[in-house]
Amino acid sequence: MTDSHETGNGTKLWYHCCVVNTYGHDWTYDRVAGTNASGWMSHDNLTDRAGA
Repeated sequence: MTDSHETGNGTKLWYHCCVVNTYGHDWTYDRVAGTNASGWMSHDNLTDRAGA
């Protein structure tokens, strides 16, 4: 899975993969577009603009 999303401040994130841990929490590996900054983000820290 590779998809992108623009944050509220206009920063574009690239989503590379997602997993569910043993506690049932969803995590996504993201990279900030145009940088090498990347890492795992909990879905608890993300909102879907369409559903916000």
